[in-house]
Amino acid sequence: MQVTSTVSTQTGVTQVLCSYTTPNGVALSEWASNTDALLLYDPKEPPTFFSARWNTSTNPDLAFATCHSNDPIPVRRVLDRFPRSHHRPSIIKVPSLVEPVPGKPVKRWNFRKANWESYAEETERMSAGLPDPGTADLDTAYAAYCQVLLGAAKKSIPHGYNRNYIPGWDEECSHLLCDHQRASSREEVDVTAAALLKKLDITRRARLTEVVESIDFTHSSRKAWQTINQLTGRNTTPHSCPVTANAIASQLLKNVRFPDADKAFARLTSREVSCISGAASVDSNLSGEFTAEELSEAMSKLKPGKSPGRNNIPTRSSSSTRAQQHLAGSVLSTHHATRD
Repeated sequence: MQVTSTVSTQTGVTQVLCSYTTPNGVALSEWASNTDALLLYDPKEPPTFFSARWNTSTNPDLAFATCHSNDPIPVRRVLDRFPRSHHRPSIIKVPSLVEPVPGKPVKRWNFRKANWESYAEETERMSAGLPDPGTADLDTAYAAYCQVLLGAAKKSIPHGYNRNYIPGWDEECSHLLCDHQRASSREEVDVTAAALLKKLDITRRARLTEVVESIDFTHSSRKAWQTINQLTGRNTTPHSCPVTANAIASQLLKNVRFPDADKAFARLTSREVSCISGAASVDSNLSGEFTAEELSEAMSKLKPGKSPGRNNIPTRSSSSTRAQQHLAGSVLSTHHATRD
């Protein structure tokens, strides 16, 4: 790639910059056409020269670049004026073959690269040392179980965030990039660049096909509509609700509080509810412990895109284990739910 700068004191050196043509502009245009040079010009950038005498702004400072087939186009940026000068300096940046995308500083779980077999083995192995929820405090047993799930997830599911992210990048792309950087001739540079771009195109096309085929409105329509909006470019900025969450909670509390409630009747009703909830159920299926099939079926109906609760455990990382069966059975038998 070659970058050439041209300075001209004539206004209207090209047809792109002015409404009329001069001989110098025609000669410069023919030279650029014969050498396959590309004019680096952005109409959004400010003019490079300001004439205080005539109070006009022009672009006499030009920059041309000669690019090959796979070379990225350089970007020219015009800076502010220097003190005691009417010219603006320019910076020409030659981007790399593949530009990374700046990542957001938000930690995420990469479930697409998760090793679910290792996660299940780690969960079963670490669950052996959990306290018995029937004898110990239920909240303590639940907190220990959450720590087991988080520990197994950190070992089996990639997490964190990428500062510089390139969609479709893998180890093969890293090897192709190394070959491209070590290329000594122009032919090798073109061949390695074409191979790298082709590999990225194939990977991204496969990812796009997977995303489109995974659109499903059965369990959660939010993820499906989010994918459709990303593909169509529609803006889905939610509108602010005029009613706040505190106002809704305050109204709900007012609804359950009766101004003239009968305290004796309320105590009698609470006592009857406690007796009924503590009594054994007539149906043995409702009073027995949960089975692994029941827990698996219940968790399969959870929406996978929901944010985690206070325990910071995502929905997709929850699995049906023996420890979870004991916890659910203890909650059912003691009629005591955990704080989280």
